[in-house]
Amino acid sequence: MVMRDGKKKILYLITKSNWGGAQRYVYDLACALPKEQFEVAVVLGGDGALAQRLKEEQMRVITLPLLGRDVHFLNDIKIFFGLVRLLKKESPDIIHLNSAKIGGLGALAGKMAGVKKIIFTAHGWAFNEERGFVSRAIFWLLYAFIIFLCDVVCAVSNNIKTTTPLFFLFKKKIRTTYNGIQKETLLLRQTAEELLFGRTPIGLVIGSIGELHKSKGFKYLIGAVEKLKITFPSIRLVILGEGKERGNLERIIKEKNLADTVTLKGFVDHGARYLKALDVFVLSSTTEAFGYVLLEAGLAEIPIVATKVGGVPEIISQKNLGILVPASSEEALTEGIKKMLEEKEYARLCAINLKKRVVEEFSVDKMRAKTYALYN
Repeated sequence: MVMRDGKKKILYLITKSNWGGAQRYVYDLACALPKEQFEVAVVLGGDGALAQRLKEEQMRVITLPLLGRDVHFLNDIKIFFGLVRLLKKESPDIIHLNSAKIGGLGALAGKMAGVKKIIFTAHGWAFNEERGFVSRAIFWLLYAFIIFLCDVVCAVSNNIKTTTPLFFLFKKKIRTTYNGIQKETLLLRQTAEELLFGRTPIGLVIGSIGELHKSKGFKYLIGAVEKLKITFPSIRLVILGEGKERGNLERIIKEKNLADTVTLKGFVDHGARYLKALDVFVLSSTTEAFGYVLLEAGLAEIPIVATKVGGVPEIISQKNLGILVPASSEEALTEGIKKMLEEKEYARLCAINLKKRVVEEFSVDKMRAKTYALYN
């Protein structure tokens, strides 16, 4: 590869600039690359939390105003040719793609612009989400196309790796690289409760963090809370995150008369800092590539109940680390949460064991080392 003053030039590309697992991944990689060895920029759509945090770290950010998750044919054609021009102008040695849309547009644009090395990180497969057959088939073909064009594919879990489209053809270019986490300063429980609820709530608090999206299964979690109120009348549920599903979730909360029980807090910057407010953390997803938020809850030493989907069992790999339940089931979530709330010694043991596993197996340094090795 061509070197610039002894440096390699890398462009990270991601569709959305909100804050989630994929955005955290890009942030953790881009900000820590040795500046004496690499010239780095991040290309993204919008001006959300990721863009703001990168700018705070003095990182170069290139915004594509038309870039968004939804498909708009004419806009996407403009974005594609804009990417080709951008890549020819920037002439990076490596582009590192994240998410399906920018993966497809970026991989093809990279080939047309003559980029020497194209890397794609699969943070999940959209064809595993609740979609119609035609939509799933289109996404499956899109991912196969992306993988064909890329030189290296990073899967965030073994589950993602083995469910890669045409895995038997592409397995030599696919490797598993788990997401990593670094310690974050946590708020004390009383402080976190007061900031979330305006007062210290009486009773038990369960919670979750994630985009308000159908795939997060929050409607099942709300249904479980309705059932749990029979045994735990003062239980509270708080969900940190924003998204298109808010209206539907608000309707469900109203229909179930849970307005005083369930709080949709919206996006909260550095949401993991508030985890000490919870007695149990719940991941209710119907599909989940890895579950970065489980690392955050594990590091905070909060007992976890999670659905057995995607890469989640690769984190909670034993019964003494947390409770796994079937997806899309209010009853299963209810029983799992009830067990964790009632069996306090077991809950405490799970929390201690998972924190130890997260520290030892899922460090951000491990993730960076494995990923940076691909840039050589």
